[in-house]
Order: sequence, then C-alpha cells, then structure tokens
Amino acid sequence: MIAALFLVIQLLGQSESQTIICDGDFPNATEVMVKLPRTYRLQSAFNVSTLDCAVQLFYNETYDTETYRKYNLVYVYTTGKYQDQPFYVKGVVNYTILLRYWPACSLLVTNETFSNPNKKCTEAFTRHCGNYAYNYTSIHHCINRNDYN
Repeated sequence: MIAALFLVIQLLGQSESQTIICDGDFPNATEVMVKLPRTYRLQSAFNVSTLDCAVQLFYNETYDTETYRKYNLVYVYTTGKYQDQPFYVKGVVNYTILLRYWPACSLLVTNETFSNPNKKCTEAFTRHCGNYAYNYTSIHHCINRNDYN
C-alpha cells in the first residue's frame, strides 16, 4: 500500500513538473520580453538615496551576422552617472528568464597553455563561434589571485 501511494505521488509529481505555469504573479517570460521591452522601477525593497531611477531593457544586438537577445538593468544616479550590467538571454522556462554574461562562446585554457593554446581548441572555437573572437593577451593580474573567494 505504501509503495502504491509512493508511485502515485511520483506520477503526479512528474505530470505537475511538465505543466506550464504562467498566471497571475508568474507571467509568461517570452511575452514579457516582447510586450514590455522597456520598463522603469516603481518600487524597491531598498532605499538608495543617490539613485534617481532604474530602467530595465530587453533588446537585440548583432555581432557580425549573429543576433543575440539581451537584457540590461541600468541604474541612473543623481550625479548623472549610471551603472549597468548587460546580460545575454540564454533561454526562457515558463516565467523564468535565464541570463548569462557572455554569449555561449568562450574558450577557457589553463595558465600553462594560455600563451600557446592547442590549435585543435582554437579551431573548434572558430567553427562554433565564428571569427569575431577577441583575443586576450595577458593574464598577469589574474595569476595567483584569490581575493574573490
């Protein structure tokens, strides 16, 4: 009997996890990006006395021939300066917009191979990401740095 109850709970859980949830407080994220590409902060849980306003943006940006969907939240301060952090939209799951700092293309190597990376790796990067790669020339300020932990 307990095993049967457990099986029913598992089946209900699986069918529930496949249900698309996009109602009320959980709007469809794809629709939000299309219908509300520019919105402004009306309320916040935090009071920042030097913050004048904040704007949230969804937009497209093209590099070479590839177009990316992007998101940015821009804080504009009373000094006239602003702070922003643009993200790439990685995907959408129901009401959740998945973000990342970079497009899907990034080639990471070890300290030992930085100055002479394996040609097989760089060719694969070009094959998947195109020729628009920016090549970094130094990791001097990153070596042995651990103050971010």
